[in-house]
Amino acid sequence: MNELQKARPTSSAHRLYALISIVIPSCCLFIISIQDRVLKSNHQALSSSLKILAGTSFIVALSALFYGLQKRKKRESINFEALIQWRPRSSHFIQTTAQGLVYLAWIMAWPVAQEHLLLLWAQVCFAYLCDASISWFKHGSYRLNLAPIPIVFSTNLFLFFKDEYFVWQWALIAVALLSRELFRWRREGRDVHIFNPSAIALSLCALVLINTDTMHYTWGEMIARSHGFSEYPYEVMFAAGLLVSSFFTVGFTIVSATIGSLLLGELYFEYFGIYRYLDTSIPIAVFLGMNLLVTDPVSSPWRRDSKILYGLLYGLSVFILYGILRDLERSPTPNDVGLSAAFCDKLLAVPLLNLCSPWLDRIMRMIFGDKEKGLSAWVNQQEASLSNAVKGPWFARFIFIGAWAGLFLAWVRPSVYEHPGKNVEFWVKACESGGAGEASTRHPYACENRNRMYLRACESEALPACHNLALIFEEQQPLLSIKYYAHACEGGLAQSCNHLGGMLFMKAEKTQDSVLLNEAEKYLRQACSKDVYEACTRQATLLRSQLLDRSQWTAQDWEGLWTLLNQACDGGEPYACFELSQYNLMHPQDANMRCRDGDELMCLVLQKRQQLSVQAIQANTQHIMAKPYPNFEPIFKEARAQLAVACSASLPLACVNLAWMLWRGDGGITDQARALKLMKQACDQGQKQACERLNWMQKNSR
Repeated sequence: MNELQKARPTSSAHRLYALISIVIPSCCLFIISIQDRVLKSNHQALSSSLKILAGTSFIVALSALFYGLQKRKKRESINFEALIQWRPRSSHFIQTTAQGLVYLAWIMAWPVAQEHLLLLWAQVCFAYLCDASISWFKHGSYRLNLAPIPIVFSTNLFLFFKDEYFVWQWALIAVALLSRELFRWRREGRDVHIFNPSAIALSLCALVLINTDTMHYTWGEMIARSHGFSEYPYEVMFAAGLLVSSFFTVGFTIVSATIGSLLLGELYFEYFGIYRYLDTSIPIAVFLGMNLLVTDPVSSPWRRDSKILYGLLYGLSVFILYGILRDLERSPTPNDVGLSAAFCDKLLAVPLLNLCSPWLDRIMRMIFGDKEKGLSAWVNQQEASLSNAVKGPWFARFIFIGAWAGLFLAWVRPSVYEHPGKNVEFWVKACESGGAGEASTRHPYACENRNRMYLRACESEALPACHNLALIFEEQQPLLSIKYYAHACEGGLAQSCNHLGGMLFMKAEKTQDSVLLNEAEKYLRQACSKDVYEACTRQATLLRSQLLDRSQWTAQDWEGLWTLLNQACDGGEPYACFELSQYNLMHPQDANMRCRDGDELMCLVLQKRQQLSVQAIQANTQHIMAKPYPNFEPIFKEARAQLAVACSASLPLACVNLAWMLWRGDGGITDQARALKLMKQACDQGQKQACERLNWMQKNSR
């Protein structure tokens, strides 16, 4: 290198190119800030933050450029390196292509990911501005390539913030890019970054969010699940990992991590009797991490035998972290947003494994010797032999790809798609396997996993799942139960309307809230109209509540109340039948007294009694000579049928009354044998009156 070359100044063309590389992404950021997707967001701060980011990034990048120019003047040794130069690397192109394949399937399956594309492009622009600024500040030159794109893609595949908190996404990207320059070491004579840039940023972010209870600021948990929304999610991840492993020797990591996780899952099931994960042997987001996160060629081990150990450690770390993070989680309630943390299991261990990478290489070198010995040497020799035999350097790689594809189809794919945990009945049985006295023998995740299965189905508009979830929460979390009942009721599930009306009725009675009582009556009426007979009974009970103003009721309103009870009883609702029987069997003197005291329903019942009696006499004029007026026999017959329905539902007092009518022959034939049986049944259920009558009946039976 001569003195003339050393003194050669930076060309004006390079300065122009460098300026353009700043202006274009800054303008893109500003243009994105005025797009409909951003302007129509519910959170106006998103557009403002993008405008501020565009201006700030431009100023910082421009300052870095001028700083780099000044640095070049002082350090002649860098004058031969252009201020900005295009240095593409195949590794970045392959990573971008593989991640792009995953993105394509993702945005087709999840609308939120599709809406996020514009903000993804904004992050790419910001990443290039950051990358250029860091490079000019540190080196005085910038090697333009695709490196920022896979960093942004990888970060967003695992975590991004909701619109109202999206300002923190810029910090996440900046940390990822800064980590490449801040954390470096020399490995085997090469100066390389220590951590996978996106993994270190994601891990730090996850730790902060977990410790500050702000994980709900992100789409993190939904992202982890949404990767499975496409029709062939595992095949897409497999294809992306296969593409990367075709060009780099990371396939050993993918395969060992996958096999290790499957084996750990089988051992866990053998010991605990339930599965480690909810509905698959390897969660889809974990499989994504195995294929595209832990496989960074620079920050992972460089020996092939070390890569196998590296993959096994990753699978083990995810397995352990899942349990630790799962214990930190809290389910959301009306007063608590809850905490989701288990989906971070695939992130937190990666930086630690990156730190261990050189040590894993050294351990394998100590065991098997240098690169010319051991497993790595054997694999290299086999590849060389195969390649020489067929005169093709790619043949040996194809052998590996074929073997991995066969293993995926024969073992991995069936274990993730045909998993017994996908059936909620498995978790229902696991939850019910430990009763009140056996709770300690039940796995702590059994009932929680059942609830999660119901919740996922409910979120997919499976209304019976919403109803089942509400049933579970009815006692301990009534507000949450009301929420799920309301969702199912609005979707048309009548049984949920019944339960919702019942809960609101009880709450209204407790709080003396007449407005809530009217709302409860609306839901019960809706359920009753769809032949949910328990709702008819509840509605009839509600209509007699002290909170309800009945001063303006007409005879038609009271008739409607009586019709509700009869409709419920005709549908086999035992409580309605028992209540009707009580009205029918009330002694005439007591009934008349209640009517005179203002019980309009009792007055209506007396009228109906009289009508039945008259109709019976008119149908059989000889009946007048047999029994004096009024004739109670048709009333007893009706009451007897009502008591039969109520007694069949094991209502003890109904069985007592029915047994007495059978003994006396009221409303039908006399059946002393059945009367004794029913009276004994009521006595066994703790009815003192039944036991007293049973003793008398046994003494006087024929």
